Amino acid sequence: MSGLITHPAAIWLAVAPVDMRRGIDGLSMLVQQALGHAPCSASAFVFRNRSGNRIKVVVWDGTGVWLCRRRLHKGRFIWPKVSDPCFSVTFEQCQCGQCGRDLIKIREDVTEQLDVVPAVFTVHRHIRPQYACKNCETITAAPVPAAVINGGMAAVGLLVWVLISKYVDHLPLYRLEQIAARQQVVLSRSTLADWVGRLGVALQPLVDRLTWHLLQGSTLHADETPVAQLDPGRGKTKKAYLWAYRSNDLQPGPRIIVFDYRDGRGGAHCRQFLGTWQGHLMVDDYSGYKASFNAKKTVEPCIELGCWTHTRRKFFDLHKANQSPMAKEAL
Repeated sequence: MSGLITHPAAIWLAVAPVDMRRGIDGLSMLVQQALGHAPCSASAFVFRNRSGNRIKVVVWDGTGVWLCRRRLHKGRFIWPKVSDPCFSVTFEQCQCGQCGRDLIKIREDVTEQLDVVPAVFTVHRHIRPQYACKNCETITAAPVPAAVINGGMAAVGLLVWVLISKYVDHLPLYRLEQIAARQQVVLSRSTLADWVGRLGVALQPLVDRLTWHLLQGSTLHADETPVAQLDPGRGKTKKAYLWAYRSNDLQPGPRIIVFDYRDGRGGAHCRQFLGTWQGHLMVDDYSGYKASFNAKKTVEPCIELGCWTHTRRKFFDLHKANQSPMAKEAL
């Protein structure tokens, strides 16, 4: 075999074990699927069994593809970990350049490079055999796997990718449609929008439970921020608000943040979310929160906690305007 692979440009090692019953056609297909290389290139492709003591080498000698088999002696070669990425080893690294004998590994140089795996679309195929009883004239089959969207084609991973891309990375659905199209996957915006709506319904019990746990705390933080909302029929956007309610880090329990989407900034939205909750509410000086602290307007008023950051701004502006020593002391 050593006479066959005297001139390969590189030696490719398959770090994961393969079925050693595969012949030239099966191993050549693995080369094309994993590397995109043709087996008739100027490289050698090495495959091993599960125990790592037998190898098969697919190599091109210029006239045809050869399949070579060999048993490895224990300790002669240390295979890379299965989790390692695919890499190539030049032939000169396996034999001594002076005498041509096999080299012995004495140590290794390790370098690391940061890489990224873009979104890859795959298909999960669920095969459910059906069995018939001739005596009872009945058919039995395994139940359909549980799914977030019954009867839908999207697996959980794809649904999570859509939600994170839209709400965390702020990618509109038409861009997700384009990303999928680059991999020849058809995901129409109407389908994506339908998934988002169905996921909102499916996740509502989780939101309700998080809200319940949030309102068990005696101190909360609240703030509102504007977001642009499409206004169908006008070709414009209108201003809506995300009301954020956060737990207190000084109290036991996990950190919880609940966003309440509303079409306005009125204080009634805050009172509706808090309901009968009583406790210390930390907010800025926005007037919409004042009714929540007014015993005349609210049956069970909250206790207002002021925001030091907003208070500091006033002293900062005062010191910037006239170099007030009192404002400097406060800062």
